[in-house]
Amino acid sequence: MISVLSELRCDDRDIQSGLNALRVEMAKRWQAGAPWQAREALDVIMILDMPAWATLLGLIDECPVIHAALAASRGSGTRAVSASAFEFISDNTQIASVREFMQSLPETLRR
Repeated sequence: MISVLSELRCDDRDIQSGLNALRVEMAKRWQAGAPWQAREALDVIMILDMPAWATLLGLIDECPVIHAALAASRGSGTRAVSASAFEFISDNTQIASVREFMQSLPETLRR
């Protein structure tokens, strides 16, 4: 997430400022071993892509989960998902899905 934010650029100064603040906060909280404490700073992602924001909230949580928004953020055509639709991460295919999501995140947020 931190490396994605390092490379992400937005023409809107307020959004870019929020992205920079998120990167700093995520790095600080990650180094402290508690990335979930940066949840509030993730709100800037909601402006760019709400399904990606919901997915990231689940992934950085203290007990990480895959929110159903992960599929919606990949351009599956699904844009409405239940707030309570999630799965605990329990197998390698889910980890692969998370990696794929993170690789596609810069493009998703640039749309």
